[in-house]
Amino acid sequence: MIYLVDDQEHFLKAFKAEYGDSVRTFSHPNDALLALLSERPALLITDVFMPLRFSKDIPPQGMDGLKLAQMVKSTMPETQVVIISGNDRSEIEKKFPGQLADFKYFFNKPLSEDFHKKVKSLALEHGFTHVSLMLRPNEVERLKGVEGNSISEKVLNVIRRFGR
Repeated sequence: MIYLVDDQEHFLKAFKAEYGDSVRTFSHPNDALLALLSERPALLITDVFMPLRFSKDIPPQGMDGLKLAQMVKSTMPETQVVIISGNDRSEIEKKFPGQLADFKYFFNKPLSEDFHKKVKSLALEHGFTHVSLMLRPNEVERLKGVEGNSISEKVLNVIRRFGR
């Protein structure tokens, strides 16, 4: 799954038309953050500057795309992050000194063919499937002896052995 976060509706629609069901679009970082609580995309693409969101029932909500990208990078290291912006990199560096250095991929809008090639290769390279398992207590106990640092790694190692 690819997450795209941008406040320009026409950009979201064009991207969705190009990538289809493999992309979820969000017009605000807060919405993407809520979705990230239940789903881990292979790739997050986010614009940097986005306006605050106002509603009469809630206080102003706001987070820029760079803050969202930093949160994803620190909590979901398996998710690749691509930063996009209509602003030059130097302008962003002035506002957020040194923070772009944490991200390997940065593209200016309008997006070039190089951007689309990189997105397609990252999505293929880092794509993964979410699998849900229910284990009985005795099955969890048997996993203790399997090599791996997490339940996911242990289950994957069992599957690999079984497939041989």
